[in-house]
Amino acid sequence: MTETRTVREWDPDVFHRRVLEMTAQGYAPILESYQITPEMHLASGEIIHLHQIDLEKRQGHPDEPVVAGGSAKVTHHKDA
Repeated sequence: MTETRTVREWDPDVFHRRVLEMTAQGYAPILESYQITPEMHLASGEIIHLHQIDLEKRQGHPDEPVVAGGSAKVTHHKDA
């Protein structure tokens, strides 16, 4: 049985932290589901971005992201 969760955050740092927390719990990101949606903050008129991705808990190789037709590795880069 596969369990799917969605991470949605306005703050990119919080988004990436939550995705890393979920991967540590055995969830794999579904790369095709990754979206960044620009929206306007109604009060300020500022453009803000909603980051969203689905993650799936599965048997086999939980450290590899789920992609159509196979698996792929994700490398995380940290800016200095």
